[in-house]
Amino acid sequence: MSVRITDLGMMESRMAWMRQGQSRVAAAEQEIATGRRINKASDNPSESARLMRHDLRLQRVSQFARNNDNAKLWVGTADQALQTGATYLERARTLAVQAGNDTTLGAQESRAIAADVRSIAQGMMAMANTKISGRAIFAGTADSEGAYDATTLAYVGDAGQVTRALDTDETVVVGYHGPDIFGDANPGDPMNGNVFEMLGALADAIENGDNTQIRAGI
Repeated sequence: MSVRITDLGMMESRMAWMRQGQSRVAAAEQEIATGRRINKASDNPSESARLMRHDLRLQRVSQFARNNDNAKLWVGTADQALQTGATYLERARTLAVQAGNDTTLGAQESRAIAADVRSIAQGMMAMANTKISGRAIFAGTADSEGAYDATTLAYVGDAGQVTRALDTDETVVVGYHGPDIFGDANPGDPMNGNVFEMLGALADAIENGDNTQIRAGI
């Protein structure tokens, strides 16, 4: 499985920079709070305007800091989920190789291996439907129960991308379009469909002793 995930090191660096900005603005705010001599705008119009600009800058920096925190959460969660998925798929491949190479497997052993592959498929489905605060991270911008329907194996999200602004001129993608990661559905040819269809077809092939289909799934 291959997917581009925003570099966490870059995110950490950007957050450190943002925290420094917060510290500088907070220090300036404290200085103004303890030393200002303005009670109303008419006392000193130019100074009042400067303070208003300062407040706006503080609000922007605070919002960018919150965006950074949220972006790091989304990116870290997606990265962890995909690492789990990669482990699942490597296990499925090992089982497929075992089933395809062992010509002495009986029906009971084949059923047991097929059950393991179906369990992996369930794990992959749960991973693909990972949520943060009720939002499925692989469903694009859709407000759906998950990215995939566990019964039909169909994608139920949309093609949008969730983004977060880290600065006035920097935005990162933190949520993804499921088919870009898990493949497109192909009910007519599940071995060439999305990963859930492929795993289901692989389990069927193992259970039926269909080595041609097993090799197609490896």
